[in-house]
Amino acid sequence: MVNVIVRTGAENIIAAIDTCVPVDEADVVISTVHVAKGLEWRHVRISADFRPPKLDDAGEVIPLGSEEMMILYVAITRAKRHLDAQNLAWLLDYTAGVES
Repeated sequence: MVNVIVRTGAENIIAAIDTCVPVDEADVVISTVHVAKGLEWRHVRISADFRPPKLDDAGEVIPLGSEEMMILYVAITRAKRHLDAQNLAWLLDYTAGVES
């Protein structure tokens, strides 16, 4: 973040923030999942931030931690009508192998 401020200039960042509209008036909202918690939108697209689980030395999947699973849950439950979860396609294979 410091590099972004140095490259862009604090004045330019402040000016960009000042042009933002309130969330309820925005056409597009870009948010972290943590900020989106408790909010909903008609259409939601999940970015490629979430990485598939890693493999251990034996080639076995290292299970995702409970915190990561909870934040994934929050991410995929923000959509009221349409969820574009293409970047989470790996999650179907992962959850198919997880015992309930």
